[in-house]
Amino acid sequence: MTRHRNIAATLAAGWSAFFAAAHLYWASGGIELAPGTQLPAHGSAQVIDVLAIPVCLVGAGLAWQLRAARYRRWLFVLCSAGAALMLWHAGLNYLFLGVRSILGQPLTDDDRYYALVYEPFWMLGGALWGWAVLRYRSAGTAGHAMRSVQPHSMIARWPDPEISELSSGSR
Repeated sequence: MTRHRNIAATLAAGWSAFFAAAHLYWASGGIELAPGTQLPAHGSAQVIDVLAIPVCLVGAGLAWQLRAARYRRWLFVLCSAGAALMLWHAGLNYLFLGVRSILGQPLTDDDRYYALVYEPFWMLGGALWGWAVLRYRSAGTAGHAMRSVQPHSMIARWPDPEISELSSGSR
């Protein structure tokens, strides 16, 4: 299979694989992020981490498939939805934090962590996935345009009786 270079798809796959590794670290009990900071050790967070590992690995595989030159609509739709979900996740949380700030509610340390570390990571993932999908779509559209311009002699057809009569000189 011919492949084109979609560096964005490679970066999106790397982002997904890194996120799977982070979830594996957190699910196995690792909670230290940096010296002096720790994730809360909640039971529900561990369940989310365990569920997120295969999702991230499937995402890495899908992002890797965006490198293929052959356009597949289901892959485009699924990966576009993934990019939109990541951007929506970060944007919605920023919106909630902004509303809380406007209403004068104090932001907690967890809120600051989400605003400065967690949500930018989601935004980066959504941007990488969106870029990968756009590159995939443009390559697929270009490939489709090239396929539709192929000469008709490449396509097998039934012989046209009128054309064969004219070429044989029967008229």
